[in-house]
Amino acid sequence: QIAKRNELLMFRSVLLQKRAQRIDAKERRVEDEKNRLMAIERSIVMAEKKLAEMQSIASRQREVAEGVARVEEFEKQRKHREELLRDREMKLMHEEMRVLKAKAEAVELRD
Repeated sequence: QIAKRNELLMFRSVLLQKRAQRIDAKERRVEDEKNRLMAIERSIVMAEKKLAEMQSIASRQREVAEGVARVEEFEKQRKHREELLRDREMKLMHEEMRVLKAKAEAVELRD
């Protein structure tokens, strides 16, 4: 009877060891999954930071492009004003030459 009891205790011990091994394996899988999820979460946080950085860069690029467009428009307007000024100066010079010519003709006629 003692031998039978010892055999039952040994069998129970083996069953308990196997159960403990299964529990340990499950705990390792749970821990591995937890670590995997934490790594994914860190990757997501890094991706969000990178996205925010890229959005900031894109925003600055838009601001620069708008600034360049304003400068180009200003330059275009400045060139147009310079052309108008040159045209006015040419008209004024032609008018001055006409007046001088008329004065010269009037002096010739007087003499």
